[in-house]
Amino acid sequence: MNYLEREDYPYERALFECSEEPIFLLDLAGHCLDVNPAGRSLFRIPIDEIQIGFFFSLISPVDLASVERALQSARQVKQTTERLTLVAGPDAVRWHVTYIPVVDEDTVRAVYVILRKPDVPAALLSKGETLQLIEENISDFIAVLDTHGVIRYASPSHEKIFGIPVSEVLGKRAVDLVHPEDAAFVQERMMELLRQEVYEEPVEIRYKNRDGLWLMTEIRGNPIVQGDSVTSIVIVAREVSRRKQAESFIHYMAYHDLLTGLPNRLAFSEKLAKSIDGSRPSDSMTALIMLDLDGFKQVNDTSGHAVGDQLLQAVAVLLTETVGPFGFVARLAGDEFVIVVPSVSVVKDVSDVAHAILDAFQTSLLLNEEEFLLTGSIGISVHPIHGTTVDTLLTRADQALYVAKGLGKNQYAIADDWSLSMTEALDL
Repeated sequence: MNYLEREDYPYERALFECSEEPIFLLDLAGHCLDVNPAGRSLFRIPIDEIQIGFFFSLISPVDLASVERALQSARQVKQTTERLTLVAGPDAVRWHVTYIPVVDEDTVRAVYVILRKPDVPAALLSKGETLQLIEENISDFIAVLDTHGVIRYASPSHEKIFGIPVSEVLGKRAVDLVHPEDAAFVQERMMELLRQEVYEEPVEIRYKNRDGLWLMTEIRGNPIVQGDSVTSIVIVAREVSRRKQAESFIHYMAYHDLLTGLPNRLAFSEKLAKSIDGSRPSDSMTALIMLDLDGFKQVNDTSGHAVGDQLLQAVAVLLTETVGPFGFVARLAGDEFVIVVPSVSVVKDVSDVAHAILDAFQTSLLLNEEEFLLTGSIGISVHPIHGTTVDTLLTRADQALYVAKGLGKNQYAIADDWSLSMTEALDL
């Protein structure tokens, strides 16, 4: 019987395709027969350009003899694990590498080479079936579903990852174990796999762990086809909650000011640009209010930067509460804040917001048993009256702000709407 005709080969192949860890399939001479999608992506290998010597081209010269010894052990039906340095482009990375002999009718036909990231310990496993070895050497949860979506097999890693014994999920429908909001999506993907529609990119669903928490999980699915029919589906799942949390934190850092928690300049620019685009089809306008605290430098000089930081945090809260849901408050830098007010019908509406902000500053702030009475100067520009781009509106609001300061501070000015020329105002 041909190796590819073995009964368990379709399952083995599905695991090979779905694993997120790079896997090479080598012949007994070390020639590269195939690379799974994770390996092709990592090492940038076009699907139709796998060269027989590619695996050895990645090995650091100092490790070549070690690889030869591992392949010799595989020919003798021995599984080995070692650490190798693989070189891809300018990068050299140390990997845990496991060699699994592929045995058919008591004869070694090929070798699977599984790469693990350096921070994932490689387990030393006893000899066994090729399929079992692959399952135990990839750090994912594996399940086999029948054509009704019922879990007929689940790998032991399910309990390690989710804290739930395998016995508690066997015989249950997979769609009943995911978050209710994801159930329809999972059912749809099941139907696509039954139609042999396979996607290389993983999908994300929420799966409950032992503590009742919904963990973000990436899943890949492959149909097992025998003859012309799908007989089952192999699912490979990876819990990615920590990675998603890290991504969310990085995104937060990119769009927020760490001192005040307000959106930062980048978030402000995107918000204003979106508001400008949204106002074009209608008659509504978008207003930009720029606020600069009066005399803030003196506070820093006399009370210290720590107090100054506390005042900025208090101002952030004050502005957010004053503007409410009608505006988008952000901190540009230093003591400079901006508010985007979308869907403005008349300019007077913006004047009302400015008055409300100035009135809010009439209440003194108490910090460390010290009382501070702050005032602010405000400059206003309105799209499309004073400009049609973010940069233009910022410039016009900034000009109006300095006019307000020149007129005595603690007031506002609208671009092109002041009674004095800028030179006259600044002379005051």
